[in-house]
Order: sequence, then C-alpha cells, then structure tokens
Amino acid sequence: MSWQQRSRLQRDHERHERIVNPKAVVALPSDLSFAQLRERLAAIVSREESLRVTEFSYARDSVTYSADVELPLRQSEVDSAEELDELVSAAVERPFPRSGGPLWSVSVVTHPDRNGAPVRSLCVVFDHLVTDGRSRQLFLDELIDRRAGSPRERGKYRNWVDWQLHRYPRDAAGAPAAARDFWRAYLDGTAPDRPAGLPFCAEPHGELSGVVNEIHLELPITIADLGTAAKGLKSSPFVIFLAAVSCTIGTVSAVRDVTLRVNTPARLGGYLDTLGYFAETVPVRVRSPRLDEPDAAVRATMTAWLQVLEHQTTPWDYVLAVASPTGRASTLSRPAQVLVNFIPWPMLGGQSAPPPFRRFRAEVGTFQLIMTVSDRGRCHLHCQFDPHRFTEHGVRDFLVLLEQLIVKLGSAR
Repeated sequence: MSWQQRSRLQRDHERHERIVNPKAVVALPSDLSFAQLRERLAAIVSREESLRVTEFSYARDSVTYSADVELPLRQSEVDSAEELDELVSAAVERPFPRSGGPLWSVSVVTHPDRNGAPVRSLCVVFDHLVTDGRSRQLFLDELIDRRAGSPRERGKYRNWVDWQLHRYPRDAAGAPAAARDFWRAYLDGTAPDRPAGLPFCAEPHGELSGVVNEIHLELPITIADLGTAAKGLKSSPFVIFLAAVSCTIGTVSAVRDVTLRVNTPARLGGYLDTLGYFAETVPVRVRSPRLDEPDAAVRATMTAWLQVLEHQTTPWDYVLAVASPTGRASTLSRPAQVLVNFIPWPMLGGQSAPPPFRRFRAEVGTFQLIMTVSDRGRCHLHCQFDPHRFTEHGVRDFLVLLEQLIVKLGSAR
C-alpha cells in the first residue's frame, strides 16, 4: 500500500482516529437515466483499480484488488431537503468495513425541490483510503458526463504506488536518496511539523476534543481576479493564497520564519486522471524579516515554493522520518500547525454553499485553511479547527485579516 494509505491505517490502529468520509452531493441531469448511470459506473469501475479495492490489512501492509465488484449503487427517496442532509451526514460518519466490499457508495436520491417538485440528487461517499479531492472530482465529471472522460492515457494506480515506494523507501532514514538530502537541507534542523506560533492557539499539545468547527466565508473575489493578479506579481493564484496566509501569520504574531503544511496533488504525468489516493502534504518554510508586509511575503513564499516544487510528491511521513529532529511518526504527533489547501477546480453545479458555521465529529489537530472555487468562479475560504485547541474569537479575527489580504493581493494589477 502507499505511504498515504499506510499512515491513515496506522492512525486508525494506534489512536482510533475519527476521519469523516469525503462526499459529494450534486444535482443529477434529468435526461440521465438510472440504467445509463449504472452503465457509466460499471465502465469506470472496470478501468480504475482503486474502486475495486475490497480489503486493507494493516498487519500485512497489503491491499486486495478484486477483478470484479458488485456496484454499490442504490436508489432511495426522502420527503425533504432536511432528510437528504441527514442521510448524507450519516453516510459521511459511517465507517466503511476494511474488508468484504468496495470502500465507496453511490446513491440516487429523489426528493422535493423548493417548489415541491421531485428532483434527483447524486450522493457519492468514499473512504479516504481510496480517493482524494481530485479523484472525487474526476469521478463525478465522468459519471454525470460533464466532460465525458479524458482522452489522455491513465496510469494504473498500483504502478504509481510501486514508483512511490521505490523513490521513497520505507527505510527512509537509512536509505540514501535525493529527497532525503533535500529535506534535511531545506528544513535545516527545524521540525517539519512545528507549530506556527499563532497567539490564539490555547492548547498546542493537548488532547483533541473529537469535534471540529468549520467557518466558511464567500470572498468578494473570483479565481479570474486571482489569475490576473498573479500574472502581475509573476506568481500563481496558489502562491497568492499561500503568501496571504504567511503574511497574516506574520501580522498576528512575532513569527518571521514559518513552516506551513501544504496539500499537493502528488501526481506524476500519466496519472493526472487516475483515480486513487494520491494527495499529500509537504512542509513549505517561508522566511522573511518582513513577513508581515504583503510584497515581501509574496516574494518569500514564491522562493520557498519553487524550492519545494520538484519534491512535492514526497510523503509526509517520509519527511518526518528523514528530517524531523525526533524522526517521530505522525501517529504520535498532533501538531498545531497551519495546513493550507488550495482546490482550484470549480465545484459541480447544483451544490449549495456551505453554511457560515458548522460543527462535526472528527479529529483535526492542525489549523486548516482551504480555498475552493464555486461553479460561478467565486472564491470561498473554509477554516477548520479544534475548538479546544484554537479559540473561536481569535480564529475569526485571523480570518478577517486573511480575507482582507487575499482581496488586496488578488486585486493587484
């Protein structure tokens, strides 16, 4: 199994960590019949190995792929939008069995719209062991014929895992490798998972509460605005977001040297359209004596990201093993680190905006900042945090500053 899968199973095994299942709820086109949906689903499953995983064994470090699986496709009906939300919430929190069947499900749910007329929604739920954000989007795109699949060659997921384990061997600290040498030099004795020193972090090392707060903001800026600004700054929309986070940290604290944990797709050419669990996080160390100044933060962030770019496929646990002062495993570390995730592809039409605030059961030790893009191109900011670890009023003050800075940088011409 991959480094990502092994790490997640290890957390399940050693600390019984609660992870919510990735999900999506989208409007189903009225001209797409249930039989057509089943036919498309069967074609995807026959091609994509990750959808035919039927067993994970942590003890044996193995994954079982089946030649064929019974499609977990169902139909149901509910009487209200509230019932639909309850159905999806239950599916998100219900763990998939680690053996005996595929680790995902698809449901077609008929329910009334705002005017009481019957409509259908497609509800997709995955175990994170077999998917990531891009894979989920590719799956939906093809299933509802939004782009009718990609003509590009798709690599096999198992081949990518073989490549990963060859490049990043399990005996990380003892095996000489270019990645090992890079991360040791890049971090220069500092911890990959060191906390960012946020002043509203009340309990950086304590136990987690088992619940997560999420605050959602719809930003007054579009992804097109960020793209235009990025050209002027000779950067990218992602770098603008990352720089805004770095600068906000520098503004609210005395930190001028921050290591952010950054989500990456971790895909090679040839695997861009393959379904599976590829996504990783890597440490990005941003340093500047003027980190609290936007222009300096952009320059420092661009420098830091360009250094990491070639090594963005490195597994997080590999970095910890080769570059952490303790070489500790992630299962023993719950750092109050800032995690940044930029998801540039638009959400599918039919998804309603999330509420301004929600609370759900999960374990998140990091301070997570996520930017998404709606189907109208508007940027959305999501912040997830443990309310025992970070104070809500401090989080909200931080988000006000961060929003102002994103808008300022995104409006530059």
